[in-house]
Amino acid sequence: MLIDSGANIDTVRKNQILAGGHDKSAIATYAGQTQIGASFEAMLYDLCKQGTIDTLIDKAGGGNSPGDCKKSGANTDPKDDLITLAKFQLPASPFVYRTTMDPKLSKAVVDAMLGWKKTDPESFAKYTEKYSDSKKAAFGMVPYTDKEFESIRAMCREPKLKDICATKK
Repeated sequence: MLIDSGANIDTVRKNQILAGGHDKSAIATYAGQTQIGASFEAMLYDLCKQGTIDTLIDKAGGGNSPGDCKKSGANTDPKDDLITLAKFQLPASPFVYRTTMDPKLSKAVVDAMLGWKKTDPESFAKYTEKYSDSKKAAFGMVPYTDKEFESIRAMCREPKLKDICATKK
């Protein structure tokens, strides 16, 4: 995304700040400590609803939480707005198991995870409430295969990014 926009990756790396989390990245950008930050989409909306940031303008559209957010009584000065520039889907929060696990047991675990929302909606709602109170109905478990990680591998093949990607030991 940064390369496609023409950003000089060496300059970005030299000036980057590791904020320590998605929320801290958004807050640092909102506070004017950085010009741009990366965050988990739902985190931005949660920070707005909690009043930590005043306004979120969704110029990117799409994603899991489309639309703007403005906290009640928010300042109307546009310099205080956070703006979403781009959203892209990456495999998120996978549950994993070892390849040496008994195949019958791994199938039972996968089937239980995929059916969790339907078979025990109360515990599933408790689990998902920490992610975003506005999207409980949209949360679900989906099976991943290796192909879902191709977008990450493609980024890592970019010559200017390959040194920040993990390598097999």
